[in-house]
Amino acid sequence: MQITPQQWSFWEKDLYLQGIDVTVLGAGIVGLSTAIFLKQLRPSWKIQVLDQWTLGGGATTRNAGFACFGSPTELLSDLTNQDEETTFQLVQARWNGLQLLQQTIDIGLADYTPCGGYELFFPEDAEAWERVEKQLPYFNLMTKSVTGVDHAYQVLTPGQSKLPFHDLKQVVYMHHEARIHPGKMHQLLVSKAIGLSVPVIRGIEVEHLHTDGEMVQLTTPTHGILRTRQVVVATNGFTPRLLPDLDIRPARNQVLVTEPLPDIKWDGTFHYQEGYVYFRRIGQRILLGGMRHIDRQAEMTDNLAQTTVIQEALEHFLRHRLLNGRDVRITDRWSGILGVGGQKLPILQRVAPNVIVAARLGGMGVALGTGLGRQAAELTIS
Repeated sequence: MQITPQQWSFWEKDLYLQGIDVTVLGAGIVGLSTAIFLKQLRPSWKIQVLDQWTLGGGATTRNAGFACFGSPTELLSDLTNQDEETTFQLVQARWNGLQLLQQTIDIGLADYTPCGGYELFFPEDAEAWERVEKQLPYFNLMTKSVTGVDHAYQVLTPGQSKLPFHDLKQVVYMHHEARIHPGKMHQLLVSKAIGLSVPVIRGIEVEHLHTDGEMVQLTTPTHGILRTRQVVVATNGFTPRLLPDLDIRPARNQVLVTEPLPDIKWDGTFHYQEGYVYFRRIGQRILLGGMRHIDRQAEMTDNLAQTTVIQEALEHFLRHRLLNGRDVRITDRWSGILGVGGQKLPILQRVAPNVIVAARLGGMGVALGTGLGRQAAELTIS
């Protein structure tokens, strides 16, 4: 069926088409933060945020809601792929981003709860535990140097942790971690942007960017061609659709949520196997996600579907590690799309005189997104 382009009224053209100084593509945590800080820096500018989804679709409202800055096995993995300076620069950016998020919105309204976090080790993780145990004093020293957090990583026995998980052998407790409701966090950022007179317009997919150095043309299938003086691309894992030459690739994370389980007593944010597996409580339900490392190539996609191999692996872990063989009903399943690449540091880059990219959050959008947004705003006005 042929799509008829949007016919704009005089009023709509006046608000959304004429004299736009900056269009931010992507209404996630990075895009909204960029718009908020940009409007604060340049109150007279006409700034708008466009998003292809009518509701959600990326990672901001589809993640697990962890406020964290790196578990020990993740740090070990990072140090095999990048140098020490880069690794702990990233830890610092995550920590500072979480502080900035709390300064930007009323974090309590997003159900922010400092519940603490845990990294778990089962019998098959003996080698990983041996490496972690040797490195924990170093991790604590380096983490304190960049965040000020003392004893960020503490060893607990299963008995000390009081966690009931089957065959649990070792635990690292991270007292600084918290959980948050990602949807409410997003809603607060949207409200703040709108309160600053920044329109957040959904349902507009941009298929192509073209700049002559003065103006950028945004080609859309349903709204014709839009023009703007500058663009900030904050579409994270979907960025390759517009800018395929950057070192950004989509990575799908699948998630499930159980029916209410009234006997759950434990709480916290939980990490396993370099953060590729993660879980938490939502009230009396369990949210469990990840496992993309067991089918890595298939999960390098921006398709939001779920797959049997990942869902079965999640259910097996749920049943045999968390619920001691008990079967439960799964009420919700979904996928979110991360932006990853050869390096874990986010990309903040001017790819044309009036086109900036702020993306590649590596699964740490809650921690990194607000800080990256502020940096993108500062680069836009430079």
